[in-house]
Amino acid sequence: MTVTTPEHPHALFFDGECCFCNRWVARLMRADSGRRTRFGAKQGETFRRFATAHPEAANIESIILVQRDAAGNEQVLTKSIAILEAIRGLPRYALASAILKLTPRPLADLGYTIFSKNRKRIFGSQNVCNVVKPADRELFLD
Repeated sequence: MTVTTPEHPHALFFDGECCFCNRWVARLMRADSGRRTRFGAKQGETFRRFATAHPEAANIESIILVQRDAAGNEQVLTKSIAILEAIRGLPRYALASAILKLTPRPLADLGYTIFSKNRKRIFGSQNVCNVVKPADRELFLD
C-alpha cells in the first residue's frame, strides 16, 4: 500500500488521541509551506490498511513517517529519525533539526521514548477529532 505521492512525499502517522501530538501536527502543518506532508491518525482507516501491509508498523509506539524517495520507493521511519526527516528543511525548525543531527541516534531515541511514555500524562488525551479547515483537508488521510 502506497501512502505518499510525488506532491506529498511524506505521510506522518501520529497518535490522534494525544493532545501534544495534535498540537505538534498543527504546528508542523503551518511550518510546511510546501505542503509536502500528509497526516493521519494511527486510529484511522488509512493507518489500519497501512499496518496490514506493513505489520512491523502495527504496534510501534512512535510517530511513523513514511518517506518517498525520487524513485517512488517508500521508507518507514520512527522515533527521532522520523522527527528529523519531518522537520528537515523547515526554517521554523532549523535549530531543532541541527540539535537532532548532532545528537547520537541512540540518545535521541531514548529521549523520544521517555517523552513518548509520559506525553499523555503531561499533556492529556482527547477523544474528539480536530476540525480541519477545508483548505487543509487534502493534507489529512482518513
